[in-house]
Amino acid sequence: MLWILPVLLIPPSLLLAFAGATAAVTIGFFRRKTPRDDNVDVVLQSFPNLTYEKVQFASNKGQILKGYIYQKNDDGPKKGIIVVSHGIGGTHIENINQISYFAERGFYVFGFDNTGSGESEGNSMVDLPQAPIDLDFALNFIEGRSEFSDLPVLLFGHSWGGFAVCTMLSTPHKIAGVVSCSGFDSPYELERRTAMDSFGIWTRAIVFTTNLFSRMRFGSLANRTAIEGIKKTTMPVLIVHSRDDDVVAFKCSILDACKHLDKPNVTLKLFENKGHYVFSSDNAVRYRKQVDNQLKKLYFGVEKVFGKVTARREAGINWKLLREIDQDEMSQIDDFFNKAVELQFSLLHRHALQAQPVRCSL
Repeated sequence: MLWILPVLLIPPSLLLAFAGATAAVTIGFFRRKTPRDDNVDVVLQSFPNLTYEKVQFASNKGQILKGYIYQKNDDGPKKGIIVVSHGIGGTHIENINQISYFAERGFYVFGFDNTGSGESEGNSMVDLPQAPIDLDFALNFIEGRSEFSDLPVLLFGHSWGGFAVCTMLSTPHKIAGVVSCSGFDSPYELERRTAMDSFGIWTRAIVFTTNLFSRMRFGSLANRTAIEGIKKTTMPVLIVHSRDDDVVAFKCSILDACKHLDKPNVTLKLFENKGHYVFSSDNAVRYRKQVDNQLKKLYFGVEKVFGKVTARREAGINWKLLREIDQDEMSQIDDFFNKAVELQFSLLHRHALQAQPVRCSL
């Protein structure tokens, strides 16, 4: 509780003013950005190769989160289940091309919408620590399903989700492998740098009260970082980022936090010009830049991240091109998951042999 001591030194009127500003900024930034009806069924009509089951489960405050368990439209055996954690301001359906790719290659894929996103309940995404909380409950849900009990569980996350999947490595969940794309390491550091760009000299005061507000709501979960989980695990971890990412700056990235980490199970992959969507094809990267430039003009030169998301839903964007994936990059991620599955089964076999009773001959 030592973190609360500096509060006693702040004049009450000033503290109240900053608290009000913090609440306004937080509530505005994390308000729901997606409609409750995400037209998932309409989108999935373009993926006849997929079959899916609609599911729901409760998260930390009892709010109902909704998701879909996907698989290839056949009866073949599955290698494992990949749980997908989406980015802020989006929904799981924005990763549908990756979901389809993994399902085609023999995995179950579980995509769900976080609190205040897509079909899930909530008028707000709450704050950055909410994604790991929702993912924790999603994993509890999957672990409670008997059909997945003998399958390796793998995690794939982008941006906010890239942060969330790495934090799960600090939990008791048995994770066979993690792929984190464009993720940030620390909510505090990301908010600090964002505040520097937006509030200038008021940065310290805003960040202090924002962090205080977050601690009051999330306790010790408010400041957990991705690298804490990465340091603890011996399971395979792949971290991917692009140096020109304009959403999660490289200095805030998980990859930058890991650059001096000497662990053979951790693989770092750095692109130079993929932007925030490191799994996108070159055509998609170019098209996204074109769209963003158009939207900047729409907003009179002021770049508004969530304004972009809203406008894209209204501007007749070519979603197929925007979501086109880099086949080579996805193939490497698939190879990584396959090796993680092989390692998991190898470890289980080794443990089974060690558990066998030793027979002594007379």
